[in-house]
Amino acid sequence: MEKGYTSITLKERPDLKAEINVLYNIGWINFMREDLVAVKYWNKLLSYFPEFQYVLLNEKTNQ
Repeated sequence: MEKGYTSITLKERPDLKAEINVLYNIGWINFMREDLVAVKYWNKLLSYFPEFQYVLLNEKTNQ
């Protein structure tokens, strides 16, 4: 049976950083995006801990 998806980290695919930010803006509710601590540290989180930022990709499209 084909699984169809693969899990990778931002460390493996740093080119997906912009896409993660797009998904963040779509997926998180407003009050989470407006929190001063979250706003201050969000981009640092992606840069400091890319090995803990997981992305699920479609194996056929690699997106």
